[in-house]
Amino acid sequence: MKLVLRVHSSFFAKASIQTTGRVKIVTTAGMTDRNVSAYRNLHNGLWSLKDRSTQTVAGHTGHVVVHAARFAVGEKARQRVIQEKQKNVHAFVHGTVEHVESHEPPTHAVPVTYNPYKAGHFYRKDTGEAVHSADTLHMTPKGVFAVNPRSA
Repeated sequence: MKLVLRVHSSFFAKASIQTTGRVKIVTTAGMTDRNVSAYRNLHNGLWSLKDRSTQTVAGHTGHVVVHAARFAVGEKARQRVIQEKQKNVHAFVHGTVEHVESHEPPTHAVPVTYNPYKAGHFYRKDTGEAVHSADTLHMTPKGVFAVNPRSA
């Protein structure tokens, strides 16, 4: 299966790339085992994947599975969002990419969300309990789902 991503081609030297207009299509091969910071892109609604070694956005995808996920919120930027009531990117997931193919999260995965007006951390949708890390994170167009979420 192939996904549509906008990417820096140098990052995907080993990936299979086809160009369709201004959009490049790549396979999972270029992303697997990459250490990334992922966040919801405010302009296109996709997940942006920023390579942590080069600090450049490697691409955008609708689905991504991340292992050893850690959640991070920039508190100063969060306070600016609250004060100005205008969105900016200040909440991230750090981890290692397993794959970027379309998938359904496992049934035992817990929905996780973030709202800067409610809390300064990510939290479980069902209980409101803070979540700081997870073994595996499934990021989809329907939301974020954590396997074995942890609060400490």
